[in-house]
Amino acid sequence: MKKIFKIICFSAIVFCLLAISSVAAGSCLMPDSFRTLEGSSPDTGIIFKIAADSQPVGSTEEKCECELRLLGVLPVKNVSVTVEKRPKVVVCGSVFALRMSMQGICVVDIDSVITAEGEKRPALDAGFMKGDVITAVNGALPDGAEEIGSIISGSGGNAVTFTVTRADTSLLLTLTPAQEESTGIYKAGLWLRDSAAGIGTMTFYDQSSGVFAGLGHCVSDADTGMPVLLSKGEAFSATITGIRKGGNGKAGELTGAFVSADLIGDIRLNSDRGVYGFLSDTPADVGEYELAEPAEIETGPAQIVASIDNEGPKFYAVDIKKILNGEDNRNLVVRVTDTRLLAASGGIVQGMSGSPIIQNGRLIGAVTHVLLDDSATGYAIFAKTMYNAALTVAQQQTKNAA
Repeated sequence: MKKIFKIICFSAIVFCLLAISSVAAGSCLMPDSFRTLEGSSPDTGIIFKIAADSQPVGSTEEKCECELRLLGVLPVKNVSVTVEKRPKVVVCGSVFALRMSMQGICVVDIDSVITAEGEKRPALDAGFMKGDVITAVNGALPDGAEEIGSIISGSGGNAVTFTVTRADTSLLLTLTPAQEESTGIYKAGLWLRDSAAGIGTMTFYDQSSGVFAGLGHCVSDADTGMPVLLSKGEAFSATITGIRKGGNGKAGELTGAFVSADLIGDIRLNSDRGVYGFLSDTPADVGEYELAEPAEIETGPAQIVASIDNEGPKFYAVDIKKILNGEDNRNLVVRVTDTRLLAASGGIVQGMSGSPIIQNGRLIGAVTHVLLDDSATGYAIFAKTMYNAALTVAQQQTKNAA
């Protein structure tokens, strides 16, 4: 009996020493202040907890004093907890059209010119490559692809000097146009593009700043696959004219049309996290939602907000299969489970990029890509990532206005 009593006493002493040392360590090592979102508990780890009777969950106070306890029982010290209000945005899911003017003129292909002396390759011989961006011709900024064509055709066969950007390197290329036998016109064998247009889905907009976010990925040139270097961009309302289902390794597509008179905003940023700008007219939406933090996202059921006809955005069931933290716009693997959407489009199609994803009553992300071998499955970007990019655009606008 005495032996058992000694063991109990020894264990109690060890426990007390451990508790005292843990409390002392917690007092020294744990921070004196924490930040948390409205409706969430401060992240204090497993061993130390904010006392339940001073828990600031759901508090509307900006700052409050709370007691930090070991295992939620033994007092360690008082800490300051700042409760931040969750950002809210208006969730859209509506299709919009965009038109972008490029910084410079993009070389989308290189061709031959059939002359009286045979086939010539002026652009290739001058050193041009697909994807080059022309920033100057004979030292002057061209007004567009059409003006470059006029300079070449009016050259009389004399050399024309081009300033070209290639992979962040500036090059000076000299091209001698060749006279086409069938027309007598001098040509360079350059296929050029100075703008891009298409449709996508608007993810959300912020009511206070008017900034909007869409697509969740950059707009790239259809021929070169390179991101469009934005000079000026415009957003328009769009009408959906049809859906081509995906399948056989080919992505499906929403087809649409827009009228220049239906301008709803301007585009300020084309990035790998989406397109961003400011609205002059508000698009269709499904209401205001709080943003979820990436750590709050769960695998399992969710909803996508998408427009596949002209009746406005609707909610469709999806499943969050995986949560990834690697790439900027491939953070989630999403699979469409809604039979209505599968029947109409086969799943995710081009034009649905930017479609918002809602889970547990909060905006968690937006669709960015579809898997070619499985049109029901695709990737999505974190909504918080898009929100941070939108904040940067809004802050830049404020800075420029000042």
